[in-house]
Amino acid sequence: GALIDEVRYPAEREILTEGDYVDAPALFLVRSGVLESFTDDGDSKILKAGTFFAMDTLMPDEEMKFGGKGGMKQSKETVEVLEDCVLGKLSLANIDSVILDLSRMGNKKGGKKGTDLLDRSIDIFKLERHTLLGAGTFGQVWLASDKKSGQAYALKVQIKRELIDHHQAEGVCRERAVMSKIDHPFVIKLVNTCQDKQSVFMLLNLVQGGELFNVMHNEERDCIPEKEVKFYSAGILEGLAYMHRRRILYRDLKPENVLIDDKGYTVIVDLGFAKIVNDKTYTLCGTPLYLAPEVILSRGHDKGADYWSLGCLMYEMITGQTPFYDHNIDQITLFKRIVHGRYRFPKSFSDEAQDLISGMLANKSTRRLGCLAS
Repeated sequence: GALIDEVRYPAEREILTEGDYVDAPALFLVRSGVLESFTDDGDSKILKAGTFFAMDTLMPDEEMKFGGKGGMKQSKETVEVLEDCVLGKLSLANIDSVILDLSRMGNKKGGKKGTDLLDRSIDIFKLERHTLLGAGTFGQVWLASDKKSGQAYALKVQIKRELIDHHQAEGVCRERAVMSKIDHPFVIKLVNTCQDKQSVFMLLNLVQGGELFNVMHNEERDCIPEKEVKFYSAGILEGLAYMHRRRILYRDLKPENVLIDDKGYTVIVDLGFAKIVNDKTYTLCGTPLYLAPEVILSRGHDKGADYWSLGCLMYEMITGQTPFYDHNIDQITLFKRIVHGRYRFPKSFSDEAQDLISGMLANKSTRRLGCLAS
C-alpha cells in the first residue's frame, strides 16, 4: 500500500495532547483544513495546507526507544482541528515496513550481489502497443500495456543501425547497466530489456504528469513559489542521493529531465549520461547552463557536480532563469561566469534560499553542500 495514508478529522477533534504518551508515532502533513498547535508554555501556531506537525514523535526517547515499541515518547504539543481537515499520515509502522521490505530485497537467495533489478517475467514482445509518445533520431517511445494485468508502461525502441552509425551503442549499454541497478520512486525505473535483430527494447515505468519545465514555464508564470520549490527539490535530492550511494553520477540535471508523476512527485529521467564511478570522471557532458566549474575545466568531477546542477535548478525554479544566464550570452562567456562564480540573488529570495543555493554553488566542490567532509 501507500507509504502515506490519508486521514480525515472533523472540527474540534483533538489529535494530540501535550504530555500524553504516543502509541502510534506519525508525521502529519496538512493537505486541507485548519488546525491549531499549542503548548502549555503559551506557544501556538495555525497549521494550514502545506504545513506539518508531530515530527518529534518519530524521534527516539532518551533510551533510544521509539513510541509504540516499548518507548516512552510523549507529545510536545496539543493539536486541535479548527476546520474539517484532510491529512497525510506517515507512520513509524509504515516506515518500518518499507525498511523491512528493502532488507528482504537485499537478502534474496540465489542472486549474486550486484545483480540487476529487472523483471524478467514480462515478455516485451507480447505487450500491446497503443500510441506513440515520442520519436527521435535513434527510435521511438510507445505507450504499451500488459494484456493480462492491464499495467501501462513506456516502451523505448531504439534502432541498432542508427545507434552504431552515430556512435551511441556504448552509451545505450552503459545506460542499461546503470538503470538495471536502480529501484527508487524518484528515479525512472527500467522494468525489463530485450533485443531482436533490428532493435533494442527498454521497458520503463510510465510517468504521467509532464515535465518540471512546464510547471516552471507556462502561460501563468515563469517561476514557482519557494514552498513548492522546497518540495520538488527534496524529491530530486532524494533521487540523486540514492544514485550517489550506489556510486552513480547522474550528470544531466535540468528541468526537462525531471517529470512529475500522477501524485505530484518528481521523477528523474533520461540516464543517458549517468555513469558508475568509484573516484572521479573527466568527461565533459551535460547541459551548459547547469555545468559545474570542475566539469568545464576537466579537472575531474564527482557527485558534487550533481549538487551544483541542483543549485542551478533551484535558482531557476525561484526566478525563472538559471544563475549564470544572460540574454544573448555566448557559451565562452557563460563558462567564464560559471568558473568565476558570477551570479546575483534577486531581492525576492528568502535568506534561507540564498544560504542553501550559495552553499550548493560553492566554486570548490569540496566546500559544496553535499560534499563537505564529515
